[in-house]
Amino acid sequence: MNTHSANHEEVLIIDKPLKKFRDNIDEIEKVRSIGKEIIDFSVGSLSTLKDEIEKEKCYGISRKVENTIKAIKNIENPESRLHEKYIAINNQSMILLISNFERFLSDYTVLLVENYSYLIEWPEKKLAIDFKSFTYGVPSVGEIVLHSLREKYSFQDLQSIKNFVKDILRVEIELEDLEENKIIFFHALRHILVHNLGMVDAQFLKQIRNVDYRSFFPEYISREERIDVSDDLYTTARNIFIKLAELIHAKVREDLAPF
Repeated sequence: MNTHSANHEEVLIIDKPLKKFRDNIDEIEKVRSIGKEIIDFSVGSLSTLKDEIEKEKCYGISRKVENTIKAIKNIENPESRLHEKYIAINNQSMILLISNFERFLSDYTVLLVENYSYLIEWPEKKLAIDFKSFTYGVPSVGEIVLHSLREKYSFQDLQSIKNFVKDILRVEIELEDLEENKIIFFHALRHILVHNLGMVDAQFLKQIRNVDYRSFFPEYISREERIDVSDDLYTTARNIFIKLAELIHAKVREDLAPF
């Protein structure tokens, strides 16, 4: 019985980074839904008020309430005065989503180093230690290893991610061309959202030069154009990064030793 319990506990440990990744996405969804919940609440309350006003035959006031309801429903329209605020929520959600995936891969690596070292392909070269990382406390062994590995591998670039999971986690991930195109596009989009307020620059165009994005972003992209994140675009990004995280985890789990 004790062996079974230990095995069950260990399986849960390896699953924790993916669970945290999903939980964080749920938190992002709460932020994104605030605006819609406020809209629904406001429209519902005003509709009730409108009905009460019409019972009193105050039709002039009723028309004003009706116009207010239409304005609130129209917030997502680009011509709405509140549209910029609505778009800002989506843009920031996209940044948080992709940063969340990067954090997942970092946490996952630390956990594997510290709890499942046999799943790691250890580099033959010596790992470098940055003593500045000790400034605010002593990092764990996993954090030291991660910091050293991040000098070679970027978690904001698909090819580097694929190299990392192959070289260090000893697994290969297979993605369809469209899935790869989406990941490359969203990594490039995150960069301009963070550093250029969503304005397309030369680096963005270089990153997506071989990407066929028209199936999920039908607009033609040109330099100095601003890209804002729609609900559909965010949902597309969320789904592909969830799939990527789950795929990496599933592949690593295949090599989990039985206990």
